Formats: sequence, C-alpha cells, structure tokens
Amino acid sequence: AVGAVSLSFELDCEFIFIETDNIRLIHRISTLRPKAYVIVFSSNPKIRGAVGIDFGVYVYPRGPDSNPITFLKNHGEHYGFKMDQKVRVLKIEL
Repeated sequence: AVGAVSLSFELDCEFIFIETDNIRLIHRISTLRPKAYVIVFSSNPKIRGAVGIDFGVYVYPRGPDSNPITFLKNHGEHYGFKMDQKVRVLKIEL
C-alpha cells in the first residue's frame, strides 16, 4: 500500500484504481492521504458503507467501469476531468 501511494505521488496520478473487498487495505491506502482519488471496485455492497469515512475513497461496482478509459468516459466529469485531458491512473492489481 505504501509503495503504491508513493508511486502515485511520483507519477503525479489523478486516480488510483483497485479491485478489492479488503477493507483493511482500503483503510491503509486512505490513511496515507494520496492526492489521487482512490477508486475501489467491489461487488460487495457492504464495502461502500465500510469505507464511507475514508478520505478520498469512492466505491463502484465491478464491471465495465473497472477499465480506466471506460471509467473516465462515464465518470470523469464528476471528478473535474474531460475526455480530452491527459489523466494518469495507477491501477493496483492484486
């Protein structure tokens, strides 16, 4: 978790994507206060409530939006980004 957040700072990422149901990992990433939005993809409906107080963490269901390009196309404007902008995404694979 620490390495991923450090890498997101080095690469000046706007988003960190992670597919996980691991609440402890999500909490750990959040407590490191990355400047990137942490986008969690989970099929467990309880995850949203469990990480609701975490700083900068947003939960989406697993599916087509897990792809960074599709996510930015469907949700980028909610985060202040347009499709013609360069956006750096760090996708954590577990």
